[in-house]
Amino acid sequence: MPSLRRGDGRLVALWSAVAVVSLLFITARAANAQFGFTGPAELSDALQVDEADSAARTLLQRAKAHAAEKQWDEAIETLRQVMEHHGERLVRVDPHRYLSMREYCQMQLSQLPAEGLAMYRGRIDAQAKRLYEQGVAERDEKLLRRVVDELFVSSWGDKALWMLGEMELERGNYEQARGCWQRIKFESGGPGEIEREGTAGLRPPLADEDKKKYPPPYWLAYPDSQIDLAEARARLALVSIMEGSLVRAEKELAELERLHPRARDRMAGRDAQYAETLRRLFALAQQRPEMPLGKDWATFAGATTRTARAALRSRFGAVAWEVPLASRPFQADMAVVHNPEFKLPEFRVGEEQRGLLSFHPLVVDDIVLFNTAEKVFALKLKTGKPAWPVAPNNNLPAREPGEIFNSASGHDIRPDPIGGGVVYHAYGAPRFTMTARDHRLYARLGSPITAHPVDQPFVGGGSYLVCLDLAAEGYLRWRIPEPGKEDERWAFEGSPVCDGVNVYVAMRRSDIRPQEHVACFDAQTGAMRWRRLVCAAESPARGQIEEMTHNLLTLAEGVLYLNTNLGAIAALSTSDGHINWLYRYERSKHSTDAGGRQFYRDLNPCVFDRGRVFAAPADTPAIFALDAATGELLWENRKAGDATQLLGVVGENLIASGRRLYWLDIEHGDRRMEMAPDQPTISGYGRGALIGDLIYWPTRSELRIYRQDYAAARSQDVPDPIPIGGGNLVAAGEYLLVATPDRLIAYGPSNGQPAMGERPLVIRQSSPGASVASGMIGTLMSFSNAAPRTGGLRPPLAFHSRLPSPDSRLPHR
Repeated sequence: MPSLRRGDGRLVALWSAVAVVSLLFITARAANAQFGFTGPAELSDALQVDEADSAARTLLQRAKAHAAEKQWDEAIETLRQVMEHHGERLVRVDPHRYLSMREYCQMQLSQLPAEGLAMYRGRIDAQAKRLYEQGVAERDEKLLRRVVDELFVSSWGDKALWMLGEMELERGNYEQARGCWQRIKFESGGPGEIEREGTAGLRPPLADEDKKKYPPPYWLAYPDSQIDLAEARARLALVSIMEGSLVRAEKELAELERLHPRARDRMAGRDAQYAETLRRLFALAQQRPEMPLGKDWATFAGATTRTARAALRSRFGAVAWEVPLASRPFQADMAVVHNPEFKLPEFRVGEEQRGLLSFHPLVVDDIVLFNTAEKVFALKLKTGKPAWPVAPNNNLPAREPGEIFNSASGHDIRPDPIGGGVVYHAYGAPRFTMTARDHRLYARLGSPITAHPVDQPFVGGGSYLVCLDLAAEGYLRWRIPEPGKEDERWAFEGSPVCDGVNVYVAMRRSDIRPQEHVACFDAQTGAMRWRRLVCAAESPARGQIEEMTHNLLTLAEGVLYLNTNLGAIAALSTSDGHINWLYRYERSKHSTDAGGRQFYRDLNPCVFDRGRVFAAPADTPAIFALDAATGELLWENRKAGDATQLLGVVGENLIASGRRLYWLDIEHGDRRMEMAPDQPTISGYGRGALIGDLIYWPTRSELRIYRQDYAAARSQDVPDPIPIGGGNLVAAGEYLLVATPDRLIAYGPSNGQPAMGERPLVIRQSSPGASVASGMIGTLMSFSNAAPRTGGLRPPLAFHSRLPSPDSRLPHR
């Protein structure tokens, strides 16, 4: 309890009363949990989304009837009404996937026969042409996107897609560029037509028994473009090479060489064949050296894509410093799960019941940052000392060393449960994460409870977001919501992600079926821009007890990806929260599925890598790979149910960890290899890290090190384990941080000496495609001034010689 000034007797009395009431409710809820709650035995498949209502479906049926009677005017007008009044609602296009009603109506228009299509274009072409020409002249992306979003099948829709792809390529947004070009269907006939096999050539062939379960892909494609097919194939191969997708690039190059061996245009300032120039670029990409890796670790998993590798500057040596995180570790309330068929072990997957690994520190500009429920700390990386001096304030509780924010500072006064030994009488575990961007720190603080029983009153403070200015020693820029304005049914799920303009965060609203939302706030002021419902479904707590969740968003190329852990994975646009797609998966029918170990996946954001989205939800033992552009399933793997962490993608492998360490093939989802400690009583303990070309995998008694390349990991040429206890790992420069249940330990540089039993390492080059050095191809191509995305090349301006424009040689219908 914070100290109080004299004369605050009434406040003391009030706090005493609140404490008594809180104790009564906690006792009642704990008793209800112990005797009434039976754990996550069965989860309902019922999923609520913002689906089109009966009025919209009636209009769709009417439009289809008009089209069948060749009443084109009536069909077109009806579809226009649906888009105008119901465009943001969702419609189910196959057993697993939802798209927006606007996109679905555009699909219906794109499938009109020539007569109907001509009539529709007669209505909209003048407007589309005006928007397109102005967008090209002013390089205004918003105008071009209006053509694509509102006037897709106009005579200018394919040209707008093409130009948007060029603009995304210049920015280094390779997935977005590919997505634009692949939405163009080329009606050239014969073998020259680009056919999307599965999704962009990513989806593996399906066995006969799986074809009914996973129907053919269904996407919006421009119907009759006359853009040059050879150039389109060359663009797709270029994007794959630039982003490091060399397996896919090899297939695309082979098709280009087979179908268009003599196609040529000006590239790199000279007349050349597409295939020849791209083949030379591909060969250089296979040989390129490593690109320097960043030293900062600015969000959970190191990047907003949730896959990052830390630089390895030296081998780690002895303990440099350590600080307390809590006087005693957090504990999971074992009483809340009382189901004889779901027997909780002493050890959870990756941590202990009585010693939760709740802390995930950051490193930014040689400053270590971590938070508790109500406080934020900043320490110097090299010494562990406070990052900035803090002036004492006699009217407030004494600050702890390194503390830069406390909820009592200028706001309300509430106890920080970090005092130690805290057991939340709720389903789940408390987690503490943050995000840093542009010298600002964004943190989710307050109660970790995100869902409450609907039939019981809410007691205690809620959650809130803060923005701290690291350039001003942690000065508070804004807080959401302001003190005393919390809505007891709303909770922030976890820390936000930031793109420099806005911050985005998952939110939960308590209800009979908890609702999952995504919200956007202005990064400078904290003002809300939009909030979008994603879905609602039954949670493992089933509305009987309080629940702690910590869902994190993944941000890549202007798209947000959310693993809801409620039966759905979704992609949303950062501009307005529009749901691009929503994938619905089959939930666990019983807690004994895969031994129930998947229920410990409680900090499991999606991982984005080169057009794929990987997710390991907590309500199914499966790991999924989805196409980032369409949400179509690429593969699922149900043989790694104990994998609670997706560490990231390196080369052609997805690295996952739990009791064991897994290498999964990103092409087909096959389990290439798994590593397990020699002793069956030892298993993974904490979140590992990808460092250099190594995997640092913590167990309870030692830190094991493996090569990221699975073939090399099989060999005996691996470093010896380091005899230190496990925890959540973060590497930064010459330091390795280990967040244990109650301590943050920093291991410093080894100063040329072997690090605690470690043999000297030979750092090998990672598999092709892991990263790129743009300087290697300077002699081949000229580059734009756009900054390259990490792991990618600068796009060649000379390759942009045939942009569709009002004066282009492309035929205009």
